[in-house]
Amino acid sequence: MRRPRIIAGSFFAGIVLAGIMAAQPSQGVIALPSFVVVPPSAPLGSTFTGDVQYYSGVPNQPNRGCSNDVDYIVSDPDGLLVAQGTIPRNIYQPVLQTFTFRFVVGSPNPIGIYRIEGVCDGFRASGQFEVTTAAPPPPPPQPAVITLTPPEGTAPAGSTQTLTAAVSRAGAPIANVGVRFDVVAGPCAGASAQLPTDLNGRAVYPFVCSATGISTVSAQAAVDIVNGQPVVISDRAVRGWTVPLTRYVGLGDSYSSGEGAIDASGNASLDQDTDLDGANECHRSENAYAKRITGDLGYPQFTFRACSGAIAADMIGVIGGPGQWNDGAQLDAIAPAGGSSLNTGLVTLSIGGNDLGFADSLGSCVTGFGVNPAPFHSDSGCLKTTQRLATQGLQLMVVGGVIRIDRRDGSWEVCQGQCKTDNKNFVVKSVPRLANIFAEIHDRAPNAKIRVLLYPHLFSNSIGRDCIVGQFVARAVTHSYVIHPDAISLFNSLTDQLDNMIMGQVRIARNTGMDIDWADPRPVYEGHGIRCIGNEAESSSTPWINGLTIDGTVLTPVSAKPSPFSFHPNAIGQQQFATLIRSKI
Repeated sequence: MRRPRIIAGSFFAGIVLAGIMAAQPSQGVIALPSFVVVPPSAPLGSTFTGDVQYYSGVPNQPNRGCSNDVDYIVSDPDGLLVAQGTIPRNIYQPVLQTFTFRFVVGSPNPIGIYRIEGVCDGFRASGQFEVTTAAPPPPPPQPAVITLTPPEGTAPAGSTQTLTAAVSRAGAPIANVGVRFDVVAGPCAGASAQLPTDLNGRAVYPFVCSATGISTVSAQAAVDIVNGQPVVISDRAVRGWTVPLTRYVGLGDSYSSGEGAIDASGNASLDQDTDLDGANECHRSENAYAKRITGDLGYPQFTFRACSGAIAADMIGVIGGPGQWNDGAQLDAIAPAGGSSLNTGLVTLSIGGNDLGFADSLGSCVTGFGVNPAPFHSDSGCLKTTQRLATQGLQLMVVGGVIRIDRRDGSWEVCQGQCKTDNKNFVVKSVPRLANIFAEIHDRAPNAKIRVLLYPHLFSNSIGRDCIVGQFVARAVTHSYVIHPDAISLFNSLTDQLDNMIMGQVRIARNTGMDIDWADPRPVYEGHGIRCIGNEAESSSTPWINGLTIDGTVLTPVSAKPSPFSFHPNAIGQQQFATLIRSKI
């Protein structure tokens, strides 16, 4: 059995006596004095107030209080005393005054009906109130949240991307909150802004980044204070910055410029500005593979700088003369040294054939007047010249070096010791290895795919006897140009060495992370090399490479002048290059 809970002064276990406060009496008719408690029912932990009221007995007159002090007790649902006290008698004249009390019922008191009893003017006064199940504590306020949208996206470098931070609580926007935007990672890290939310709880950040790459943006706000400290809410978004790739740059030597790319009607469709004798003989053709693919690939901008006769030095330095003329360094067509063209999406080139001296070697190995038992050139001279030029060219492509170039014909030699430049016809250039030229292309066009065209075999591998590569008629006599089988095998072998070297340099460049690949025409060109006149069965009846052709009308054998179109792919051959390059993009 529980012991009575006894009030100590104005406080007691679970119940607080509130003291005295003035209140106007109720106007309702009450037949006997009673305790009126408000609210009549409330959860555990609630505050109850009340007073003693007694009907005056006169209609429409205020109820009055008691003329004696009222001692009261409060008992819980188990009948145990939980509170007691005294309400002084009412003195209602000249002002009617009622003395009220207030108390709180809280844990550990039980729930149920509580009774109040006392005596007013000789009459027993009573009342009651109900304590119901304890009300659950109010839920903690929902935390504020911030959302950054869109969570990811891409746009061209230099353009504006709009990010919106929305701050809300339980779906309701929170206005006038400061939001801090920070670029925390990526090429534009360090950028920031402080912006307030509007009436819709939104702060809009116009973010501009001029560099390509991925940037991470953070949005933070402090809305709530907990234990005296601001609670920071945050969100992040990832933004990719790219450049619209609108530009294609075509570089390289004659196999890329379209030298000799004659169609079925014999038209090479050369750009007139590159067919100026002694001024610019780069011979860029409308039939070149670069011209054929530029529209197909969707690049609205096209820069064509390939030049017939170009060597590696023409890529990186100003030389002038054959192979470059007045075009300047080919890589400058992408961007100046130290600069970059972010919108260049493709660079194609062929390079190396002239560095290995293929044109000079063919001049040493093709014999004139094959019907004459005394040819112009000997096999020994062919082999010696070809091996010497190929060896120095391969060495230069693999390790680089300093060379002296003759501006008059584009020939060059490796400097032994200090190069002499006492003659205005010569220029000295330091040439990097081929992999470093590719790296320089990548530096100037960092977003571009780089595709390197290899060289096809000039001749079918099945040729087993002398090949007449060209003929001309002088004074009613047909004269022939001939190359011997050993020379054919030599040129095909050197082509393999050249292509293998280029592929090795491409691999070195690719290992640094650039998008570079080669396109190898040898498989598709097999059976479509130079036609051996009278021996089409072993060579080709549908050649994609021109044989030796003669410029102009030949009056005498001595006046015969080989055309630069000789030993170059025709328009069909260039179309095959175009198909091959497309397959590699």
